[in-house]
Amino acid sequence: MKRLLREDGTSLFTGSGTIPGTKLPSSGSAKCDAYLWLKAHYLDTGKVDATYAGYYIDTAWLSKPWMSQPNHHTLTNHDFFIAHKAFFFDLNCWATKRG
Repeated sequence: MKRLLREDGTSLFTGSGTIPGTKLPSSGSAKCDAYLWLKAHYLDTGKVDATYAGYYIDTAWLSKPWMSQPNHHTLTNHDFFIAHKAFFFDLNCWATKRG
């Protein structure tokens, strides 16, 4: 398992400098840098299968679970993607969620 946090609990990804563990320059976004790190270490190396990608929302839905149907938690089909070594992601384009 790879820890993506520093000892003090802060993220390795800051959105500046060089993406940790790579020679890649930062994209300017901590969230995008985390995905670029994952691409370099998992997609490019074949540790995950680029044929399958699981786009899933994060756990923000838990703050208002009554606003959706019980089966919209997106958990029920994770097994399929895990069995196929999929790349999971949540790319959020809202300015208030970038970071």
